[in-house]
Amino acid sequence: MSPRLERFLTSYMDEPPEKDGRFTVYKLENQTGRGYMRAAELLDGIMITYNSLEMDTCYYENFPEFKYLGINHCSEGTYEVSLPNDNICFLQPGDISLNTGGEANIYDSRVPTGHYKGLTLLFDIEAADKSFEVAAPYAGFSISGLTEKLVGSKGVLLMHPEPFTDNIFNNMYGVSDNVFGPYLTSKVIELLIALYHSSFDSARAPVQFSHNAVSKTKAACAYLSANLDEKITSRELSERFSLAETSLRECFKAIYGMPVASYTRMLRVRTAEDLLRNSPDLSVGEIASRLGYDNQSKFSAAFKAVNGRNPLEYRNSK
Repeated sequence: MSPRLERFLTSYMDEPPEKDGRFTVYKLENQTGRGYMRAAELLDGIMITYNSLEMDTCYYENFPEFKYLGINHCSEGTYEVSLPNDNICFLQPGDISLNTGGEANIYDSRVPTGHYKGLTLLFDIEAADKSFEVAAPYAGFSISGLTEKLVGSKGVLLMHPEPFTDNIFNNMYGVSDNVFGPYLTSKVIELLIALYHSSFDSARAPVQFSHNAVSKTKAACAYLSANLDEKITSRELSERFSLAETSLRECFKAIYGMPVASYTRMLRVRTAEDLLRNSPDLSVGEIASRLGYDNQSKFSAAFKAVNGRNPLEYRNSK
């Protein structure tokens, strides 16, 4: 494993990494939760990590002391990134970020829903340039050339994927062990060629939001969560939290991955699941009333639409 990449990853951790077959497992833990990164080297200076986070943040002010490129792909959840222009953007499933690891590029990050999965390709550019030239002499560019072309002095590039690059990333998950190294190496080469020859522009990047809009949208979500018995529209939320309704709707979907009404329905069903499991003294009708439904039939239909079973079937299956 590239010594510099290994030291860089280890510097994040409070405990030594563990070996698990071809992977080195780096565990993350802080007051907001736990996570892990499963890392494997593909070529000298090129590493892949599979990341799973059940925490609110894993951000550390830890910057590589060598020329570095990170390519991140989100597969589940949402990742929040604070940018140098004082705006915030949210990477959702399929989104990509490229960064060069400098202090001025990304100065904070969070996991606003407490759940995130994805992968990262890490490049020690000096070593990766040499191994990439050997592995793909036909490419016509270097890792350092790709970094300069796509990221340059900006330090970070955020993008929605094109269908082709999305397909490449999706094929990097769940790779069988007997073809792991050669297959992923070929996919990384394919991805780098696709990225180098793609034309990304700001119109295709994730939308950026002000800190004020994000703060008020999160407060609106907390209010929804605490008042599931009320019927609250996005217009009422926008008025309550003094945020334009369009801004609230766009920011809410960027953070939580769905519109306000869908998120409220999901929260009610998750709360209902907990009550059905752990409060056998409550009838289905009483649970429906607690969650703001006019009658049991409306509650049952909403529950089944999300859960796939009606409330009684769910309760009896536990």
